[in-house]
Amino acid sequence: MKKKLVISFVFASMAISLMGCSRSSDVINDNDSSHENNEETNLEGYENHNNATSIDISENERIEFGDISWVVLYEESNRILVISEEILELRQFNSTNVDVTWENSDLREYLNDEFITNHFSIEEQSRLIETTVSNAHNPWLSSDTSADTTDRVFILSVDEVVRYFGDSGDLENRPLGWEWGIYDQYNRNRIAFANQSIDFSGVDEFTLDRGSSFEWWLRTETYNDGDKHDLEITLINYILGSRPETIEYSDEMVDEGGIIDMYGVYPSKFLGVRPAMWIER
Repeated sequence: MKKKLVISFVFASMAISLMGCSRSSDVINDNDSSHENNEETNLEGYENHNNATSIDISENERIEFGDISWVVLYEESNRILVISEEILELRQFNSTNVDVTWENSDLREYLNDEFITNHFSIEEQSRLIETTVSNAHNPWLSSDTSADTTDRVFILSVDEVVRYFGDSGDLENRPLGWEWGIYDQYNRNRIAFANQSIDFSGVDEFTLDRGSSFEWWLRTETYNDGDKHDLEITLINYILGSRPETIEYSDEMVDEGGIIDMYGVYPSKFLGVRPAMWIER
């Protein structure tokens, strides 16, 4: 079993003037850079594929809310944005391979209903803030922007992962020779490990131990697969887990853990779920 990698993040506290500090949150805009850090803590780094030194973010706050441990991604005066520390379960983005978006996915329905009921008390549920979530297109491919949704629980988009886990510039400036994913100095920030309750038997082609690193869903959809298989199927982006084998990158064999797969995968695949939400302080 791989040793558990503690993935954490340091964000400076900011004083932010909020408009409409009500129970309904402002829009999470996938193209908005206003939530970027003013400071970064430079810790001992390592070399990425461009020989640039990466920041190792290792002291991000953890909180217990409901029966789950959460990582604080961003703080405002009256609310905090969190994501589950672990992959909590394996689920399909959608039960069937069709032209699906986050708005009409089975995963969104589950997270905003059964998941909330199962994990939070009535008092805790009252602190979950309804948030208008924007669903911008995949900037590397010609997918369309989907309708905004209003959610109490959601999963991150590609843009949000880059914003909160580290931005190498590859999302905005697609690197040559690396066509299908973002492989950069922030890979290890994005690696997630499964809760010990998850049994991988029959789920993955490799024999994985409980607590192993695994893939986890993002909500950004990518191109339609109709041209290849004459089907109207939307593919969904995700984060890769570490594997017993390596892949080739720039004539080197590298661990694929933490890569953002920009081409996506069929929505009926079972991948990890790391819910995110805004909580009222």
